[in-house]
Amino acid sequence: MRNSLFVARRDLKIFYRSPGSYLLIFFFLITSSLWFYEINNFLAANRADFGVYFTLFPYLFIVIIPALSMGSIAGERQNGTLEVMFTLPLSSGELVLGKYAALLVESSVLLILTTPVPLTLLQLGSFDTGQIAGEYIGLFFLSSTFVSISFFVSSLSGTQIQAYILSVLIFFLLTEPGLLFKFSPLLQYISPANHFTAFAKGILDTRDIFYFLVVTFLFLFFSRERLLLERWT
Repeated sequence: MRNSLFVARRDLKIFYRSPGSYLLIFFFLITSSLWFYEINNFLAANRADFGVYFTLFPYLFIVIIPALSMGSIAGERQNGTLEVMFTLPLSSGELVLGKYAALLVESSVLLILTTPVPLTLLQLGSFDTGQIAGEYIGLFFLSSTFVSISFFVSSLSGTQIQAYILSVLIFFLLTEPGLLFKFSPLLQYISPANHFTAFAKGILDTRDIFYFLVVTFLFLFFSRERLLLERWT
């Protein structure tokens, strides 16, 4: 656990010392705000419903989370620092856990920074706070699963650009499963977007939570196995 914390702190320091990270945060916040206030004109709509605010978030994750995760392993490999990390008294599992923890903190901070929007507007009407909480819980699970998938893609990729493009394509298909999976109910079921819809209604279904936890664990396990293979070859 100590080694994982060391890796997580290292990655967080690198992230928050980079000017590009703040541009990414700014893009996320300004895009979601423009969507809410300008495009959907929430204040003029006179509806006590934040649902429209959260509908954009899964699509923002398509471009934001790959940008967060693309350098986690592919960047280390490009810079030649992955081999150095393999020489440290650090297991592949600890490396994966530490890097995933850092990415999860980064994505969670993005969500936390959006909370002033609903908090400042709650006084304007009778909003369903349970639905708002459900949306945030669902977005947390969705982002954590996307991070694990993007992390695995980064572990397979030789460059950050390759990892980013492949992750964006995967997330787009997972967010819009009807484009590819409309003829297969099973494939629609395994899409994260399908399991997020209940949270968007304020419903916390243990089956959906279990789904997100299992998928996240599986892709972290795949990442660990990929790094083990690279370490010993």
